[in-house]
Amino acid sequence: MSTVLVRNAARMMTSAELLKQGINVTFADGQQGRVPFAEISEIKEGECLDRVELPNPYELILLTATGGTVELPWDFVRHFCDSSYRPSVEAVSLAGRRSDGTRVRQLRV
Repeated sequence: MSTVLVRNAARMMTSAELLKQGINVTFADGQQGRVPFAEISEIKEGECLDRVELPNPYELILLTATGGTVELPWDFVRHFCDSSYRPSVEAVSLAGRRSDGTRVRQLRV
């Protein structure tokens, strides 16, 4: 017997819960974590959040008591739910920068 996951399950948020300390989020591949409010720059200190919505598996929306909205994409949220995600993204980014640097050096010659 084997286990199969949905393709790109790491990108799909399945649930979100608004707590005093932050937002608890679960992904389709089982990863869970909490996004602290202090890490969301769009939320002003002391601003009350009314509710959280998941309109699709890739975007989390926070609704404030004053009618404002804050959109959080899946990749921002994933950083707080999977400790291996950030290093892998940074490695890809570094490889891209190195590739760009190599191309620039080749064009200079």
